[in-house]
This record gives sequence, structure tokens and C-alpha cells, in this order.
Amino acid sequence: MDAVAPMISITKEEYDRLKLLEFTERRVIVQRSMTDVLTLEDDIDKPIRNIVAMINLLGCRTIWSCCGFDYAGQPEHKFHEYGAIYIRIMFSNAAYSLGYNLMRCRLPLPWMVTAYQTGGAVETQLKAQFAPAEHLRMWDNVICPHYSESAAFAIHNLEQILSSFRENFTDEVVINDTNKEFRESFENWQYAPKTSWTIRKKDILERFPVEQTKVAQ
Repeated sequence: MDAVAPMISITKEEYDRLKLLEFTERRVIVQRSMTDVLTLEDDIDKPIRNIVAMINLLGCRTIWSCCGFDYAGQPEHKFHEYGAIYIRIMFSNAAYSLGYNLMRCRLPLPWMVTAYQTGGAVETQLKAQFAPAEHLRMWDNVICPHYSESAAFAIHNLEQILSSFRENFTDEVVINDTNKEFRESFENWQYAPKTSWTIRKKDILERFPVEQTKVAQ
């Protein structure tokens, strides 16, 4: 029979020091993860990477995106606006056209297209609130395996609609990390910009064969 381990008491000062060390270690891990990811493609949340790629192939410029849940293999520096998927797009004729066509195709819930104003700029926002306040109580914990299932449905549906616009895709587009612009404008901006992402139409079409695509009506 194993002996019972003796209980060890520590002072409040020792406990505070321990918590500080834990915090410092976590911060170092996050910072290291942030610098280890070198490309913009790898820095975009993997679950919505195809959506971001197709939106840019349609001539829109994405600014910021978040998948709203933790996913397998995500880098340590990933933090989320839990419960909602966001893709923000610089307002333009292309963004207006995309929003109009998505609504014409009866964009399925929980997706919504709205105008979003930040500072003096107007942006188009695609948002899917997949874990609202009335979300099933047994599934509302972000570490629950079922938490992201509604998000998976929403992502799949939007991918199918966007891929049905394939005839409007440009052959190739290069998108730059918007952190570069923020870092040039704000001296203390901490997020270092990643290498630009070259998105190719042929790569997307290989992932979404015509027979698997929801045709826009």
C-alpha cells in the first residue's frame, strides 16, 4: 500500500510567486508560438481558411477573421471570440456584390451579412452566431466536443455557396497581412506581420469538385 504523501504548506507570498511563474511561462509559450508561425495562410484559423481564400478570389479584401472555437492542432497563440464566426471584409463594390449574391442565394442561418463601422472605415461583416445565449446548456462549454458542431455545419454551408461562384474567381490573388499596416501606423503594435499568402483558383477547385458544390440559385 502506497504511503500517503505529506501535505505541503506554502505561504501566500510563495503561492503568488508560483502563479506569477505560471503566467510568465504561458506568456513565453504564446509569444514563441506567434513568432514560429511564419505565413499568413498558416496564421488564419484552419476551419475557415477555405472561406477566406474564396472571398479573396472573388475580389474582396479580408481584414480579420475568427472561427470562434478551439480546433485540433491549433497554435498556442490562438485565442478566439468564442461562439461566433467572423469574417470582416473591406467595403468595396466587390464586397457589396458578394453580400447581395449571398442574400440572393438565401444565405442559411446562422450566417448574416451586415455593415460594420470601425473608426472612420466601413466594413462588410459575415457573422455566424453559432452558440447564442439559448445554446444547449450541456454543450455550452468551449472544451465540450459538441461545442463546435453547429459551427462546422455553418462553415460547410458557406463553403458550398462560395464555391458555386467559381466562375467569378480570379486565377490568383496575393493577400498581405493587415498587421503590417497596423504596425506601421501604431508604434506599439505587437503582432508581427506574416509572409503574404498566394491563393490559386486551381487549388480551391480541387477541394470543391463541381458535383459536391451547392449551386447558387
